[in-house]
Amino acid sequence: MKFAVNRLDFIKALEPAVKATSGKEMAILGNVLLTAESGKIKLCGYNLSVTVFTSASAAIDEQGAACIDGQAIAAFLQKCSETNVIADTADKKINIKCGKAKTSLLYAEAEDYPPIEPMPDTAATVTLETDELFGAVKTAGYAAADASPRKVLECINISIDKSRIKLISCDGYRAAVYSKKSDSGIAAGKSFGIFKNDIKTVMSIISSDEITLKFTEKHLEFDGGGVSVRTNLSAERYPEIEKQVKKNIEAACQHVTVDSAKLKETLAKIAALPRVSGDVPLRIDISSDKISFLYNFGNGIFTDEIDCRLEGDPFTVGVKTAFLSEMLKAVRGSVTLNCSGAGGAITVSQEDVSQMIMPMRLRK
Repeated sequence: MKFAVNRLDFIKALEPAVKATSGKEMAILGNVLLTAESGKIKLCGYNLSVTVFTSASAAIDEQGAACIDGQAIAAFLQKCSETNVIADTADKKINIKCGKAKTSLLYAEAEDYPPIEPMPDTAATVTLETDELFGAVKTAGYAAADASPRKVLECINISIDKSRIKLISCDGYRAAVYSKKSDSGIAAGKSFGIFKNDIKTVMSIISSDEITLKFTEKHLEFDGGGVSVRTNLSAERYPEIEKQVKKNIEAACQHVTVDSAKLKETLAKIAALPRVSGDVPLRIDISSDKISFLYNFGNGIFTDEIDCRLEGDPFTVGVKTAFLSEMLKAVRGSVTLNCSGAGGAITVSQEDVSQMIMPMRLRK
């Protein structure tokens, strides 16, 4: 294999592919698969969950393929300043030359790389504004579990039809539903569960104004800015979280209206305190015109008060501070917390987002 390529183009193609490499999964997957053919170099990074495809125009003198240390080569080229790069393989090494600087690295055989099937021509497609999709993920995706015995709860459920985009996430203790009108143009509604960590990888790679989604029953591929990122989809049916959130909002018998900025300020003060082992609940006592906070952080006790307006009977509830803080990130101005006493869920519904957290049991 031998080719010549622009240095910056090579780096631009290498860096996204490297983000999907993982030698922990399989030694060969610590490499990027490079294929030189038909006037371009094609690169592929794969970690059994996410696949990244990139390419760059190149002058191909000799076609071929090899599994290369993409991270090391990108780091080397970042330190170079010349425009052109010449690469060739010989004696189980790939030789990289940029100006007078040269380096050689061992490579693995392309035949050892796991085969990756192309997306079929029958895959459904839809094009969205990237900010619209990724903004929805940032707003509602936080509630998906980082790790769970139920793998489906590590996913964000995305559904799209011709008039609306909807995202749902839940980790068993909290839930978020984002629903907004969207001119996607797709006639038949599509729904899929994508793993939270995988879409984070996608968001770190694609930065184009528009993004095209291609999906089958098993895979979802994001195309934008000359980069394609394919992710695996959950085969498990997503639970009926939206109905549960709606049911709890409608069943609430207490409604606490408060300035969200003041509530966030109190929660930020608690977050700044020394951490204690285990999940210690924040005690919240709610009366007709006041919310009182009490947090025992082991070395001391924190208390605070803010004004509120309560519809319904006074009550006391315990919550996880971090969960309440995350729920309020998408909230602006005055907010109403819908509650059902000490043992019921706490819900917030504002604009395009409905959210829910379950209470924590208070110690006597």
